[in-house]
Amino acid sequence: MTIELPQEIEELVRSRVARGDYASPERLVREAVERLLDLDEDERQELRQAVEEGLRDIERGDYSEYDEHTIKDLAEDVHQRGLERIADFGKNGRR
Repeated sequence: MTIELPQEIEELVRSRVARGDYASPERLVREAVERLLDLDEDERQELRQAVEEGLRDIERGDYSEYDEHTIKDLAEDVHQRGLERIADFGKNGRR
């Protein structure tokens, strides 16, 4: 398989190989792809767990129902919490 990389990426790969971080460009790309696939699987697993938790909450009756009137309150609450997280991120540089 032959893959073309943008020049900036190619330069980064060559730089990392030249400084001895990887034995070859192929090894760096192989490891990068493996890490990406692992990350994808971790994210899928986290999503599965969140869905299962949500289903358990529903079974216990631990949920809220919204209609066309109350959905605006929910949207405002989500918006406000988002603004607070952004402000916190700006102060602390983290989530």
